[in-house]
Amino acid sequence: MKNLNILTVVLIACFYFSCEKDDHQKTDPIPCVTAESITDTISGFLIFEKGKQENGFAKGIKINKPFESSVFLFNNSKSDTLIDLQLKGYWLESNGYFAEGEVISFSKIKETTKCQKLTNNRESVDSVIVSYSIVYDDAGFLLYELDLSADNALEIISFDSETNKLKAKFKGSFISKKEYLPDLPKKVRFSDVYIEYGY
Repeated sequence: MKNLNILTVVLIACFYFSCEKDDHQKTDPIPCVTAESITDTISGFLIFEKGKQENGFAKGIKINKPFESSVFLFNNSKSDTLIDLQLKGYWLESNGYFAEGEVISFSKIKETTKCQKLTNNRESVDSVIVSYSIVYDDAGFLLYELDLSADNALEIISFDSETNKLKAKFKGSFISKKEYLPDLPKKVRFSDVYIEYGY
């Protein structure tokens, strides 16, 4: 009888711990943006200034060098459950003014979806539309398209729709039809990019 009681306690304990492990796995989904190995060895490309970062910042790797940028968040004009986001780098400051230099634009981000696919198709309804360009203020200089064959994603860590506070991660590759080496290479990879807005 004593052995039966011990066996019952052991079985209950095993069942409890296996259920607890399953619950933990359900609440901690696998992230879609993780650390990457840097394999590209090109050099001499532009790293723009981060700007004032008054409302938010982004930092990560551009090709193979650290970069930072300012972050801007907007409510999407077509839906109250979508947001738009821009990461902006700037040319060197001149008389207290930063001219826009590099812009990564995200459109139609779903506030509640953790892992989001990226596309350059403006008609898409199930992916975030993203573009990357080199500009001088409002004048476009070099436009890049998302490399659809690469591993691209936007991960929403947290978003508060009342305060617009956002934490996210991003990875993406872009290709241009032109190149102006070494400053502006044909292919640009952004990886391990951490984004915060409103904190």
